[in-house]
Amino acid sequence: MTEKNAAITQIIKAMQRDAEDVMNQIDLAAGDIGEGRRNGAVGALAALDMSLERRSIYRRTIASSI
Repeated sequence: MTEKNAAITQIIKAMQRDAEDVMNQIDLAAGDIGEGRRNGAVGALAALDMSLERRSIYRRTIASSI
């Protein structure tokens, strides 16, 4: 496997883990909404927003180096 293919494979694996994390945060927020805890839902989604922003910046950095 070439170095470029290995890097792409690692990016895909990271994206799969990230997708699982995103779904977990959304599930937490949905549970909070269902129980009437809006502040808890906002907190879960705010953490998700920060996480997505960091991941996006990191991926752009990695992609530009490939």
